[in-house]
Amino acid sequence: MELNLLGIDLNPETIRIARRATDAAEEIEFRLMNAFQLGSAMPVDFIVSSLVAHHLSDPEITEFLKLMERVARRGWAIYDLQRSRFLYHFIGLAARLARLHPMIVHDGQISVTRSLTRPEWQERIAEAGISPADASIRWFFFRFLIGRRR
Repeated sequence: MELNLLGIDLNPETIRIARRATDAAEEIEFRLMNAFQLGSAMPVDFIVSSLVAHHLSDPEITEFLKLMERVARRGWAIYDLQRSRFLYHFIGLAARLARLHPMIVHDGQISVTRSLTRPEWQERIAEAGISPADASIRWFFFRFLIGRRR
């Protein structure tokens, strides 16, 4: 089976780093674009989003779910953090013990604070018009994998 891989990001530096870290033989195309610009102009079988959702507002998450449901013919997956007091405090403690820069601690804790809980994911999925029977939410180590396979 032939795969056409497309990596997208809003940050030109991220695209530059991705291109530099990827072997040309892997034939991955990288584009500077907003995920909400993905349309049906090109066929898309599967969409994978990693650690992006906690940067979106609740309405944007709902719209992103709708977009993936509309555009991805075979399915989609979202990998993101779980909001948790334990993880919030663990990041602070572990980062201080490892003597990481305070900005890293602050950024990590903000990311956890902005992430969703399982009931909130269930709400966003319902708001997007997706049946709970069609989408799965799997938990592992304070992260969620939310997805749908067709």
